Amino acid sequence: MQEFERPRSSIRHRAVPIALLLHAASCRNEAPIHPVQLPTCSPAPCATLDVDLGLPGQHDFKLATSDGARVTALLDAASELEPSDGVHECYPIADYYPRVDIQVNDGRRQLSMSSRSGCWYFGPWNVVRDGSLFVQYRGGAIWNAISPMLVDAGAELSGVAIDHGSTSALVSETLPSSPSVATAPSTRERFTKLLSRAPLVRDLFGRHPKFIEPVISCEMTSRCATWHSSVVAEFAPGVQVRFDATATHERVLAVGLEDDTRRVVRSALENRLVRAVTAVRDTPRVFHFTSEPHCPTRDGVAPHACRRVRISAVRYIPEWSAEPWTMDLFPDDDLAIVYKVTSGRSLIPELSALGNDVAAVRRAIDADGALFTSDGKLLWPLRSARRCASDSVFDCEDVWERTDCVSTSDGRGSGSDVAIGFSSLSTATPECTR
Repeated sequence: MQEFERPRSSIRHRAVPIALLLHAASCRNEAPIHPVQLPTCSPAPCATLDVDLGLPGQHDFKLATSDGARVTALLDAASELEPSDGVHECYPIADYYPRVDIQVNDGRRQLSMSSRSGCWYFGPWNVVRDGSLFVQYRGGAIWNAISPMLVDAGAELSGVAIDHGSTSALVSETLPSSPSVATAPSTRERFTKLLSRAPLVRDLFGRHPKFIEPVISCEMTSRCATWHSSVVAEFAPGVQVRFDATATHERVLAVGLEDDTRRVVRSALENRLVRAVTAVRDTPRVFHFTSEPHCPTRDGVAPHACRRVRISAVRYIPEWSAEPWTMDLFPDDDLAIVYKVTSGRSLIPELSALGNDVAAVRRAIDADGALFTSDGKLLWPLRSARRCASDSVFDCEDVWERTDCVSTSDGRGSGSDVAIGFSSLSTATPECTR
């Protein structure tokens, strides 16, 4: 059985405006994250470590050593320093936030190193040397220098996932808390300047695009030789377009725009269904263009590849943003999915006004989502489901299924369920089993 893919929830910790500007709060420890010029340990040679491994019983290791070999190993480990414009961080999927602060001095060289990253060898590491801020993306050398000291102090390192997992670092504009620490030129300014010169970007947004604070990430294993970002730029007042972009430090490699992006956006803005849904909330609309391997069809045959335009409303609140609704528009198939409707029944009049039965619209709103033709005709309600190829969570995907029923107040429901993606439509069960 094939289904077409339902978008996964996008969660980024520390309230960073990424993807469609969705944010999530986190429960990370409250220790300061900014690298500063820490007080120099003395007398040299010396090194001090303040470590919280972020695991039960593996926290608050406060260590000091005057062993010359270990001090030298720590200093030599900081061998791939890059000038930095702000704190670089990396967060895995799990809610895991270690903390490491190091100061080291051999009488000639002095370094302050810090990490709040739960990724590959705790990288990236933020380093202050001679009053300037640097970053070291590949964390293995620094970790290998400190781990013997932790073992000697009784730390159990077998549960620390340091050699696998995420290797994508967040290039941050967060500046150090100490004004005496010098930083490199802004990565964001360099990235957006390169991006504004790309022909497709200039054709769509003009000579001076207004970017909505792009958040940039990079691959630590390549020492961040390329930058990646999900960029949001203003197309018109109240209308924004989101697209993915990749660039080296000198040129743009790819942008997720097409020659007819302008036409598709303007056509969508005049679409009856889009206009009906957007009338409910006076919020900015964000358009995101992608090519998808799994798209719906009107008659429920096997899904096929197509273009998708995701249209979301975004309400901005301090430190947070929310989506009252989201719509996936499939312009090549004249289909659309409306889902994640937090405005609830306020959509019923607008969708009914497009010629739909009021009761059918109410059932669609009560479901997880609904499939429409692009001119607003309701085809059927949808429900979300998870399909797994194995017991591993990494082999699972969220999909949409057609459902001709919605649970009633007594929980029994009525109607039949038909999964979108069947090679032919067939009734799966005589009763709704949501």
